[in-house]
Amino acid sequence: MTQVAIAVGLLMGGMVADRVGIPADFRLGSALALLGLTANASFGKTANNTVKLG
Repeated sequence: MTQVAIAVGLLMGGMVADRVGIPADFRLGSALALLGLTANASFGKTANNTVKLG
């Protein structure tokens, strides 16, 4: 199932790059990376599964 998701993501990314150009694709990738980082950070805060060092 993961391979299908990767294939679909690659296909859609290629279609975006073909239609609007590479610079717009980089902006879309950056926006998605920030969204993923935000989701990970918020999940880490709500799950309260942090490891305390020391």
